[in-house]
Amino acid sequence: GFLLIFISSKLFHRFDVGRRVSDRKQKVVEAVEVRQQPRDIHLKSLPVAQPSLGIVPFVKTEFLMLIRKGPLWFWLINMGGFVALFFVPIEYAHRFGLPVIWFLQINRWADIATKEKFFGTHYFTYAAFKPLQRLLTSQIVSGWMLAVLLALPLMLRYAMIGEGSNIISILLGALFVVSFAVFSGIITGGKRFFEIVYFMLVYCNISGLPFADYFGAFNHGMNYIVVLIAVIGSMLVLAYVARGWEIRNQ
Repeated sequence: GFLLIFISSKLFHRFDVGRRVSDRKQKVVEAVEVRQQPRDIHLKSLPVAQPSLGIVPFVKTEFLMLIRKGPLWFWLINMGGFVALFFVPIEYAHRFGLPVIWFLQINRWADIATKEKFFGTHYFTYAAFKPLQRLLTSQIVSGWMLAVLLALPLMLRYAMIGEGSNIISILLGALFVVSFAVFSGIITGGKRFFEIVYFMLVYCNISGLPFADYFGAFNHGMNYIVVLIAVIGSMLVLAYVARGWEIRNQ
């Protein structure tokens, strides 16, 4: 605990006024006037624009934004948890390791569907071609891909012992986390609700409360899977309806 506090004190400088002033001075860049001779533009020599109306480029962009968000050194912690899922006893890896490594991504998922409004770019994104089917869907898919990627070691171990139901539960759990982040972000217009509730949800799972299980650590069987699918479907439907209403009334 003392070691973590010491490391944090070296990285945290919010109240160090002198440090903040020096940082601001370093960020000041003198404007340099660049004069170039105008060049002729030949329209016939320009390549023909090829519109791309799919969601693959959106998924790639959203996934890269999720990966690049936050400090680079934090991925060392993620990789440590990723490797631990290979070697920790499988029961503990599923019950404790998986929710912890997912919880570490809370800052990446919290504003996955609200960052446009935070940065004021929703005026452009909402006017794009099919923003619901393309943009919102790509955000959900990219967030789900990140969760599945982090849970890959545990799913491979279950595949080796033939536990297909646990793999399905993990895949649904990944979709639940992203769906809840999107749903709560659109409904509340921010990320605080998701952060608070998701923290409580993870704490309940680590404490061994089966009613809060969303990734199959305690509950198994078809009834559990059907209920989880129903909850995820309800959140996604409400998220799409609410975002559609926002776009129409923007």
